[in-house]
Amino acid sequence: MGAFGLNASMMDVSNLAWKIGMCARGLVKISTLVTTYDLERRQHAQRIIRISGSYLRFVCGSDIPLADFDSNGDGLKKNSGVVQYEIGKDHEFLCGSFSTKSQFILGVDAPYDSSAISPTSSSAKGVAIGPHNGVKAPNPHLCFSARSIGYLYDALIGADIIHLVILAFDNGGPMREALTRLFSELKSPQAFFQTYGARSGFNPVLVARIFPLK
Repeated sequence: MGAFGLNASMMDVSNLAWKIGMCARGLVKISTLVTTYDLERRQHAQRIIRISGSYLRFVCGSDIPLADFDSNGDGLKKNSGVVQYEIGKDHEFLCGSFSTKSQFILGVDAPYDSSAISPTSSSAKGVAIGPHNGVKAPNPHLCFSARSIGYLYDALIGADIIHLVILAFDNGGPMREALTRLFSELKSPQAFFQTYGARSGFNPVLVARIFPLK
């Protein structure tokens, strides 16, 4: 399917570049961080092969079997959900593919397994509630100041830095208390924020909803 390979290559580079950079600066062990590349990118690459392969068979009217990664123990089945094309069933194929794979086709859905970066709730404390590893954050229209507007991604510049996005749409009451606790934790010498370079390694972005505009 069009441009999937190029998109995947760009995501490969984006995934690997910052990890190599942190290892080169001596902030993280290579054996800990670089190995997450395979966990995060292999399933997406396999999914591309299966989904684009299925669509190609639809276009060409081919019944050649799709690549089978499950036989190699790669565990593709749990994340694939590929709609296999059957000759003559064009309508069923199109409805099934695009209704269930629209986010993946748009390039915003590339889920991956847990790793040292994104552990499961059973393997670590303080894990975010309901994270979707590999699914891109939304890109809402924001007001940066009284004279400047743009999109969230405009504030996330730089591949050699970790962007820490904090969504706090209500900055009063419980949310204010939660933010106070968060910022106090980030200041701790033992916090990940301080351990991995503080402002030199992270770009904190606080997204709030304030009316009237201040």
